[in-house]
Amino acid sequence: MHSSQAVRAGGPGVSILTEKDKLKLRGLVACSVSGELDAAGTHLLEKSLRHSSEARQYYIECLGLYTDLYDLMGHRPDVAAPFVSAGPGRVLRLWRVWTAALLSAAAVLVIALWFLFSTGPLGPEVATLVDALNVSASRSFPTQSGQRLHLGQGRQRLKHGLAHIRFDRGVDAVLEGPCSFEILSDTALRLSQGRVFVRVDESGKGFQVKTAHADLVDLGTEFGVLANHRDTQLFVIKGEVEVHTEKPAQTTTLPVVRQKEAVQISDKGRSVRRQPFVSQLFARGIDSLTGIIWRGERTVDLADLVSGGNGFGTGRLGCELNPLTGGFGPIKSLARDRLGDYQYHKVPTLACVDGVFVPDGELGPVIVTSEGHLFEECPDTCNIFFSEILGCSMTFKGPVAGQSRGLILNGLAYGREGRPGIFMHANLGLTFDLGAIGHGLVSHRAIQRFESVVGISEETNAPHLADADMWVLIDGRLVWSRRSIRVGQTQHISVPIPPESQFLTLVTTDSHSRTDRVDTFADWCVFGNPRLILE
Repeated sequence: MHSSQAVRAGGPGVSILTEKDKLKLRGLVACSVSGELDAAGTHLLEKSLRHSSEARQYYIECLGLYTDLYDLMGHRPDVAAPFVSAGPGRVLRLWRVWTAALLSAAAVLVIALWFLFSTGPLGPEVATLVDALNVSASRSFPTQSGQRLHLGQGRQRLKHGLAHIRFDRGVDAVLEGPCSFEILSDTALRLSQGRVFVRVDESGKGFQVKTAHADLVDLGTEFGVLANHRDTQLFVIKGEVEVHTEKPAQTTTLPVVRQKEAVQISDKGRSVRRQPFVSQLFARGIDSLTGIIWRGERTVDLADLVSGGNGFGTGRLGCELNPLTGGFGPIKSLARDRLGDYQYHKVPTLACVDGVFVPDGELGPVIVTSEGHLFEECPDTCNIFFSEILGCSMTFKGPVAGQSRGLILNGLAYGREGRPGIFMHANLGLTFDLGAIGHGLVSHRAIQRFESVVGISEETNAPHLADADMWVLIDGRLVWSRRSIRVGQTQHISVPIPPESQFLTLVTTDSHSRTDRVDTFADWCVFGNPRLILE
């Protein structure tokens, strides 16, 4: 082997070793191990090591890897360390003698390491990293959204986290760590271990996911694959997938797995068995800004969003939103009357909650979104609120020391696991950012409607005094309201949400513009099980 130029260097002892230089250096080492390094190649290797400190360090790292292989085998080659005498020529000659003996003894192991260690030159770009959430991955894996992925990068290791990759051919793949995968082409992905969800549009039809046990060929669909050395599990969410195997299964026809079916493939395809379909096993959409990880759930829990969660059960109990500041944190509710400030306050720490306010139409229409949408019908209230906005809290502390009351509608307790709720004592306003919520889902049009059980808690301090109004707005437009609600008048509501809607606002106000505290402190308004219904 020979080459026209040595590994580049910026002068004696100064190195500017590139990936191309490293590849060339590994090639020289591999040829030396296999006995194919001629005199010209030997001279080139010596010249590279003489003029580049980084090349020498990289060379030593390779030797260290070889030595580690001997450690795993339980013995080392019987080679003494070189004796270094004065003069750079003498040092290099002794170094070559020592390394040649070491490499000769480790020939077979080094060749194997070479194939694992080198990924070869990069090929064309075929995909883009759309988003990543809490990812720890191989060094060559992209770190920022928008970065491109190439052919020839070899096997990638996603240690943990999630990554959304979009192929140029119209294929979306969401990988979940830990997993090992390799992009084989613009129409194929190899999954050695872990799980991937794939969504294919018409232009990407025929996309393949290859595993140790089968090649899975898309026929225009959404499907998930769970792979390891023992078996491959395929779950078809929409459409159909063909199962191609190296060894024919015990069947006369090629298996085609259809919507809401699942199979387990093992023994290189000899065994293909039906298994129960699980709809929420794979992450189908992620959003690093909101923390949303969508696994195909049909609902988004708004109480969970108010509690700092992603809408799918990750919120924290005992948190509150301050309507005067937009601040979010552990409950410090003063449980006393305070005046509003006629301002709309953004909530900077919750990506899916746009803002909060104290509604009062005394001065005219009230701003209810960060885009300036107005609540034209807002009544003239006393501009007093009694408690912060609470989401997923177990109980609400009453005004008497040691007293604790629940959020009860029709005899059912809300604001707890399995039955979430948002407590909004009149007068309070809360706006959700539907655009941010939809960004982590398949598309914004996945959101169809808002549903909730609304009413005044049956454990309010003075049920006979409770009297409040409750409102629902979309982009400032009134879409539902109930005036003068009293205890026992609980109602289930379902409000359609047009595809292009950006904001959903929930409002509670005191009824009949009352200004006497004795008339307002009992207005314990509850949005029970508040949720967005998805397609």
